[in-house]
Amino acid sequence: MQPREDLKTKLQALSGASNDYSPVDILGKDQHVFSMGTMAYVASCIAVEGRKADYHNCTKEIPIRVGNKTRFTDLFTYIPTNFPTVLPCSDLTPVR
Repeated sequence: MQPREDLKTKLQALSGASNDYSPVDILGKDQHVFSMGTMAYVASCIAVEGRKADYHNCTKEIPIRVGNKTRFTDLFTYIPTNFPTVLPCSDLTPVR
């Protein structure tokens, strides 16, 4: 169990800064927190199996194949989305 001050700091980060990643170490990757105003909702996620996929653009998310469809998963939460955040490709900061 984490000290009360750590939990308080995580809740403040979640509500004040809209940092949805702050409670990942407490809840785990199979749950996601949605914050709306002063409320936080915890949703359980259904696991799907995917494999790393190639994608022609540089993206913020990791491209994966789920079945016959390419999806993009968040690096911290592993929650897949249908559309990536496309970034400019760079030799200095490669994201591929």
